[in-house]
Amino acid sequence: MLWKRVFAVLLMLVAAAGLSACRDAGQKVVLSVGGYPVTVEEYTYFYCNYRDRLVSDDVTDEIIRDNVLSALRQKYAAQKLADDRGITLIDEEKKQADSQYDAYAESVGGKDALSERLTENHFTERYFRQTLEDVLLQDKLYDVMTSDYEGDIQADDATVIADVHENFYRIKQIMILHEDGDSLVDNYRLAEKLLERIRAGEDFDTMVVKYNEDTAMDTVNGYYFTSGQILSQVENAAKELAIGEISDVIKSDVGYHIVCRLPLEDEYISSHLEDLRRAYRARVYHERIQATADSFEIKYYDRYAEMTF
Repeated sequence: MLWKRVFAVLLMLVAAAGLSACRDAGQKVVLSVGGYPVTVEEYTYFYCNYRDRLVSDDVTDEIIRDNVLSALRQKYAAQKLADDRGITLIDEEKKQADSQYDAYAESVGGKDALSERLTENHFTERYFRQTLEDVLLQDKLYDVMTSDYEGDIQADDATVIADVHENFYRIKQIMILHEDGDSLVDNYRLAEKLLERIRAGEDFDTMVVKYNEDTAMDTVNGYYFTSGQILSQVENAAKELAIGEISDVIKSDVGYHIVCRLPLEDEYISSHLEDLRRAYRARVYHERIQATADSFEIKYYDRYAEMTF
């Protein structure tokens, strides 16, 4: 459960259809987000990827469009925060994006192979290059806002320690991992049986050592985390637990979880303060992104209603 950088999705949303029907009109603006224009090309990229990721009978066109709009709000919130601070990419940084493009091309067997891969994943070459620059700009914004010297997120020791006690949680978990070939029914039954044994009096820590399949977890200290840092299903369940309370079986995309909430320990906080400071800064950064995203006015143009997928 590593820290999740929100904007990595700009590069990692992949699926299996092309943009050929929309390329000629790709630069036409279909809506604006906080005054930033969104083209057919960009909207189609996000829509097609969300359509292919959200595979369920319950997923409607409206749900997909809501997800697309949320992602666009997030992207342009970062752009606005960068604009407000005068943060742009210099020529050397833009060359870095070009180098990344060349590296991607080499990794898949050349530019023709990359072009084919981009089409399969809903990218035009122009938008892929722009996305590489967008990610570099977002990384630069994050570094500036969280910098010790020029950052605008206060993160002195006293501020961080106070925030840890107010906004951080500590858990241990038993995770039954969904691996290829596993029966989800059998995994769930195992998790239920383990929970029954724990509630019958068996020691949770002993069960963690014996059955937990989350190899990243420190079996002594567990996880210290703040909002947005771990799987949302586990985070939401943990926040509802009292200290010492054990959850029901929790289902996530990666497995089944049994979570025990534990008290924060001052010794751990003191010895891991830099890790907690980074987590604090990241959360506050994303809170500011979200606040900016929520403030945006959305304006739709005629072309938006004409788009079908």
